Amino acid sequence: MIFLKSSQKLKQTLPVILGVLAADQLTKLSVLWMITKGQVINVTSFFNVVLTFNTGVSFSLFQSNGMLGLWLLISIATGLCIWLGVLIKQSHDKNEQIAFSMIIGGAIGNITDRFLYGGVVDFLDFHIKKYHWPAFNIADSAIVVGAAIILCVHLWHSFQNNAKHSSNARNKSPKK
Repeated sequence: MIFLKSSQKLKQTLPVILGVLAADQLTKLSVLWMITKGQVINVTSFFNVVLTFNTGVSFSLFQSNGMLGLWLLISIATGLCIWLGVLIKQSHDKNEQIAFSMIIGGAIGNITDRFLYGGVVDFLDFHIKKYHWPAFNIADSAIVVGAAIILCVHLWHSFQNNAKHSSNARNKSPKK
């Protein structure tokens, strides 16, 4: 019975992981093929396509150009994927499982970049006049959306539990 539940979760989560990974890697390959590092393609007044390589973590924090930093980031991301896989197995909420899968797919996409290029390929550049949000990619987007879904799921469960406890407390109070 446990195997069937795990198999069902795998059928649900594996396509999400592979879909995020494929979308991420295909868009990065397209950008690598079309433009050179530092080149800017103006798409709209608030959005550009650029090619950058992030050797740090989110939003270019903790930049690390050395091999030790590269392998440390790869190890941390791999450990995170394993931990999220365990959380998928333990979770009973399908939305939460999909969110964890989105994060895993994004993390694997960025791990792949670190192996292939020594840094993560970022290319989506949103800005208002001269103020730019740090460039990011599809994997980063999947990670952020996955995290937002997890937050919403936990807030919803908390809301439901609070409403249930409040209802139980009203039902147990002495009637007048």
